[in-house]
Amino acid sequence: MKLFGPRYPEEVAKRVPPGQRLVKGWPVLHYGPIPRFDEATWDFTV
Repeated sequence: MKLFGPRYPEEVAKRVPPGQRLVKGWPVLHYGPIPRFDEATWDFTV
């Protein structure tokens, strides 16, 4: 029984952001490479 969502293999789990899940079918809301960034210098403002 899964209480907290799907369990992914460790290699996949490292790539799935918190709160998101692996999608193998439709709809895919993102396609292509994800840009790399330095978390230490990254800033997000709304």
